[in-house]
Amino acid sequence: MKAQIIVNAALKFFPIVLFFTSGFSHIVSDEQSVYIFTQLGWEPFGRYLVGFLEVVAGFLMILPGRSLEAGIFGSILALGMIVVHWLVLGTEIQGDDSYRFSLALILLVACLGLVIVHRQEIKGLPRKLAALRWRDIKMP
Repeated sequence: MKAQIIVNAALKFFPIVLFFTSGFSHIVSDEQSVYIFTQLGWEPFGRYLVGFLEVVAGFLMILPGRSLEAGIFGSILALGMIVVHWLVLGTEIQGDDSYRFSLALILLVACLGLVIVHRQEIKGLPRKLAALRWRDIKMP
């Protein structure tokens, strides 16, 4: 049990840091983020949306008992990053020696690692999602 907690924390650390830093850099209009989303034709709304989704993924990683969902959501985001870099932007952007592309690959591996570590929870995922109801969410 203790080993799973350590592995879980280790797998979450990098995605949490990367999702928050990348998400906030998109939201605050970092120069390289603006360049990337201009090249994609998604500036500014796509940049804000992706930044928001990355921050949500970071918060999801922090929540206890949500490691499987965080791993799945993070894997989808990381896979999207990889596909966009590989097919549209290229692996190297403004002479970064494929730094952002490498981070996306490492992020995908870490998020898939979370899914693998928590694979036994997949059976209960549909039941958890079906049990969610808006009226059950209590606001402070």
